[in-house]
Amino acid sequence: MSGLPLTSSNNDRKVLPEYVHPPLIAATLGVDFDPPLPDVANNLARLRDNLGAEWRGSLQVKSDEIFRNGLDFGIQPSESFIKNVLGDRVVRLNEGHISFTWLGLDDARYPRYENLRDGFVAVWDAFCHCNSLTVKPYSWAVAYLNRIPQGTVWQAATDWSFFELRPHTESLTSRLLSGQWVIAAEDCPDGVLVDVKRAKSTDSEIGGAIWLKLTVAGQLNSALPEILDGLDFGRSVIVQTFSELLTPHANAYWGFRRRGE
Repeated sequence: MSGLPLTSSNNDRKVLPEYVHPPLIAATLGVDFDPPLPDVANNLARLRDNLGAEWRGSLQVKSDEIFRNGLDFGIQPSESFIKNVLGDRVVRLNEGHISFTWLGLDDARYPRYENLRDGFVAVWDAFCHCNSLTVKPYSWAVAYLNRIPQGTVWQAATDWSFFELRPHTESLTSRLLSGQWVIAAEDCPDGVLVDVKRAKSTDSEIGGAIWLKLTVAGQLNSALPEILDGLDFGRSVIVQTFSELLTPHANAYWGFRRRGE
C-alpha cells in the first residue's frame, strides 16, 4: 500500500503544557482515508503479520471497562481490531479509518505523547507497506480518556468542585450522571467534544469514578497539510482544554506544568 509520508511541516514546535501524573487511562490517534478498504479482515491480518510477534495478543482484554466508559472513537465493537501481547496497545480498522490506542491497564503510567505518536507512525507505515491499494488520508482525530477516582479530587456524589463546568446547586450536582459539551478552540472549527460520565462503584472500581473524555478532529488542508501536524495540534488543544476544565487545585493535584519547569 502506498500513502502520504508521515512528515511534519511545523519545525518550530511550541512548548506545550503537560501533567506529571495525569489521570489518563486511554489515548487514541487516528485518521480517516479514501478509498474504502474492500476487505477489512484480510487487511488487518496482513497488518498484524507485518507488525510482528508483538501484535499476536488475544483480544480477551481487561479493558472492557475502558471501552464501556467512552473509548469507542466512532468504531463499533463488531469492527476489527488487534492488540499487542502486553494488552496495552490496540489498532482498530474499518473500511475508511485506522487508529492506534494506548490503554492504561493496572494503573500504568502514561508513556507520554511522543511514545503514542511513534506507535501510530509505526502502525501507519506497516499499514501502507503491506497492501497494494493507494489510500489518501483526509482527516485526523485525537481522543483522550481520563478516569478520576473518588478520593482524589472529589469525595462524594455531590462533589464536582474540581470541574469548571459543574452545576452550581447541590441538587443538580447530586443528580448529574453524564454530560456533553462542545467547546470552541482557536483554529479548531469543530471545537473540542467533552464527554463526562459518573460511574458507580463496581467490583473493580471501589468508590466509583468520573470518566472525562476529550476529542478533537479536523481536516487535512493547507493549514494542517500533514497527518502529524493535525495530531500534534489535536493533542495540544486537548491538553490546554483539559487544564482549563480543571480548577487550580485539581491541576496542581495532577502535576500540571510547562515542559522544562
